[in-house]
Amino acid sequence: FKEIMKQGIFYLLFVAFGVRIIYFLMILYLNPSGFREYDSFQYLSIARNLVEHNSFSQSAIPAISVTATSTPPLIPDPYRTPLYPLFLSFIMLIGGGEKMAVILQILISVATTAFGYKITYMLTKKPCLPCLSAGKPAGREIPSLVTAAIMGVDIPSIVYANLMMTETLFVFVFTLSVY
Repeated sequence: FKEIMKQGIFYLLFVAFGVRIIYFLMILYLNPSGFREYDSFQYLSIARNLVEHNSFSQSAIPAISVTATSTPPLIPDPYRTPLYPLFLSFIMLIGGGEKMAVILQILISVATTAFGYKITYMLTKKPCLPCLSAGKPAGREIPSLVTAAIMGVDIPSIVYANLMMTETLFVFVFTLSVY
């Protein structure tokens, strides 16, 4: 029973990854621009300016006014936090685009599910559910697997993992800080 429970997390993570990839492929096929919503354009603009001009700015540079020796001043952006634009600019630096960013976010979302499992496992060191475990080691596994199952099929998590938005990265960093 214990071996089946240990393997259960791998099955759950596989399902979580599969559901996110299926949604990714649906967006790719039905609406290729569907990865960009709401604030995505601003994050992409900041990331592009970080890569091309070393400036944390949403300012657009008109192609007509740009010469080899001068660029118009870019206005710094005080409204956006830097982590997600830095994440996007790193992807741009290594030659990736929007699809690579979303695939990395899918992996980050699945990793968040794994950390949710680990956190629950750590919190249930002593069997806290006597009705399920009666003091048996499975008392740690069952709540951990339930946590991973819920996180793995959480609809908002699936949707946001496929959008170029901060939520997936924020939840991962937050979960990691709890771990």
